[in-house]
Amino acid sequence: MELQLLTRINHIKAIEIAYELQIDLHNRPSCELWVIKALDISRFAVFAVDFSGYGVGAALNTFRLSALMKDVHLISKSPSNYLSILNVMLSELIPLGQFSTMNFAIINVDANTVTYSSAVDKPQIIRNPSSGNVIVCEDNGRSLGIEK
Repeated sequence: MELQLLTRINHIKAIEIAYELQIDLHNRPSCELWVIKALDISRFAVFAVDFSGYGVGAALNTFRLSALMKDVHLISKSPSNYLSILNVMLSELIPLGQFSTMNFAIINVDANTVTYSSAVDKPQIIRNPSSGNVIVCEDNGRSLGIEK
């Protein structure tokens, strides 16, 4: 069931066409939830989420977070504010001792910017295929659900 939450390849292709860019997935992200979502004509969001543990518990937490993410409006939130809101909501729902890591980026293709926040995970690497420039985003937050 968790696979139904993952972004489908045809959705990735639609984002590539709409924003005139190429998304390279060298392998399937090793996380419970990976989402790419159009925000407006110039911006789209990318999320990668991984819960502590495995099996049924991690799957239930993934569905909980997915439901929360549908409730919180992205467009008006910066990535760091969005993660703060999710943290408060998630800390009420998941059992003590469980947590989630999450990367969240908003890419603005018109402004050529990436606004990024992380809840303790491996940093994202962004490469501009035109220039070849590589940016390693820094880790800048605490895991979700640990504290309010």
